[in-house]
Amino acid sequence: MHTWNDQPFANNNNGIAAMATELKFNGKLGVEVMEILSRWQKERIFTYSGRTANGDQPTINGEAAISLASTALVGSMTKTSKFNWGTGNLPKLSGYPQGNSIIGGASLWVMKGHSKEQYKGVANFFEFLGRRSNRPGGMPTRAISP
Repeated sequence: MHTWNDQPFANNNNGIAAMATELKFNGKLGVEVMEILSRWQKERIFTYSGRTANGDQPTINGEAAISLASTALVGSMTKTSKFNWGTGNLPKLSGYPQGNSIIGGASLWVMKGHSKEQYKGVANFFEFLGRRSNRPGGMPTRAISP
């Protein structure tokens, strides 16, 4: 939520300028988000269903109309849902500028401005990483790649 609302979530430019040593979740935006979620939970608009796949079950089962989840849920929903569903953006709080989301996990980024030969090497490396035989035993097989 912090980056989506263009707010820092850690010091040192979110850990880009130097190792982040302080999280900013207790700042204005973080407190506002927690107040909203707390109010919604009291009003029974929101429920916390847990981490990992446990938290996805109310959505998969059709018990929850809206879910804030990883894109990894798309694979399960595509395979198992018995109803029409769609995806959308994270909620945007008023009073904050529009920011960007962050790709989760240990993401790899490819930047522009390199040679065709270097991009061919990157493509080969990504193909290698994507092979099922190279996945660790506990690696999810849903809509994400290692």
